[in-house]
Amino acid sequence: RSEVWANWRAMPSVDGECLMAEAKAAAEQLGLQFRSYKSVAPLETPIDDPTLVRMCELASSYCGREKAETVCYATDGAVLEELRHRIVCGPGSIEQAHTVDEFIELESLENGVSLYREAVQAFAMKA
Repeated sequence: RSEVWANWRAMPSVDGECLMAEAKAAAEQLGLQFRSYKSVAPLETPIDDPTLVRMCELASSYCGREKAETVCYATDGAVLEELRHRIVCGPGSIEQAHTVDEFIELESLENGVSLYREAVQAFAMKA
């Protein structure tokens, strides 16, 4: 017996239910059982979200960019859909992430710690 569990994260404006229907039809055509689970909406924070804008201001001294960027990467942050201001931000380079020899430079890690410290001070320690 073998069992396969697969998932995908649809981008905003992509009909994930349509993809599920196609996968189910293909599985049934092969005589396989197919079970689906509740999906979540993709993580998408409006570009003018005040929290995102502030986080970009904080991060600009570390990465040299002052504006947020939408990227076609997946994140498990989508399951946190009850949160109002979701932002994915972290140290390192995407070219080095999720590879066989994944690594992060020490300076980048230290900058990440500093950025998170500033973010906590800016958001969690407001009077």
